[in-house]
Amino acid sequence: MKNKWVLIISAMVALSAMPYSHSAGDEPDSSQVAIATPIEIKRTAGSLDELLNPTAKKVVFDGTGHSYKVKAKPVDPKSFIPVLADLVKSDRQTVSKALSQRYHLSDIVFAGLIAGQNGQTFKQALGQKSTEQWINDLKKANISLQEAQDQLDIAYVELAFVALDRFDEGRVVQALPKE
Repeated sequence: MKNKWVLIISAMVALSAMPYSHSAGDEPDSSQVAIATPIEIKRTAGSLDELLNPTAKKVVFDGTGHSYKVKAKPVDPKSFIPVLADLVKSDRQTVSKALSQRYHLSDIVFAGLIAGQNGQTFKQALGQKSTEQWINDLKKANISLQEAQDQLDIAYVELAFVALDRFDEGRVVQALPKE
């Protein structure tokens, strides 16, 4: 039971790193709408990429204030393929090959955005680039930073749920020794 709470709290910590977004019934007025910045894009891309290779986080999970380092075990990239292929509108085999070639999840999302906009195939758009290079490519393809941020947010949430589905298997999170 203790491990299940560790899993739930570590998932909440991971999801709390996501930028705020409003719900459909809670539309902000135009003065409250945030516009994505390159820094936010870079942070969200990093969070997305970390889903495949998580780092340890300090989490307090009991009423006594004891803290434990919790590390989510890496999820098998194959479990992300169906969702990721749908997000980037590419076939599963191409996405599988990209993951096996160690492309970052953010590279795959950025390539999907660019391919959908400028008529390139997903394979043509895909590349291992820095976030700054992807931002330049997005601008060249007339894709707003907000649109890119929204797509990264969607990918993060969808793929985080894929990772959360693995919790019941008991292989996703491990409690590390106290500091």
